[in-house]
Amino acid sequence: MQVLHVLELLHPKLMTLLKLKESIKYIEAVNELAATPEDKALLSPDLLEVLENGDELKSKHKDNEVRPSFHPLRPSSPRPQHPLLNINAVV
Repeated sequence: MQVLHVLELLHPKLMTLLKLKESIKYIEAVNELAATPEDKALLSPDLLEVLENGDELKSKHKDNEVRPSFHPLRPSSPRPQHPLLNINAVV
């Protein structure tokens, strides 16, 4: 039950990030398409939103690109090698 609850909490956040990522892809293309006011009139409302909020979307995207760094719990003690697979075993 706990895993399902965590997934339900993550879903809206992940969908927001997915929409942001898709919008970032279209910024350059929409800027080229909307060279004149007549061209802007032909764009869908979603693309107009991307056009108007391009800089804001880029800054949000840049903020979400930061990856957290994970540090080992015990950096001084080496992890034992797994005898069969020759990989580090998780302790």
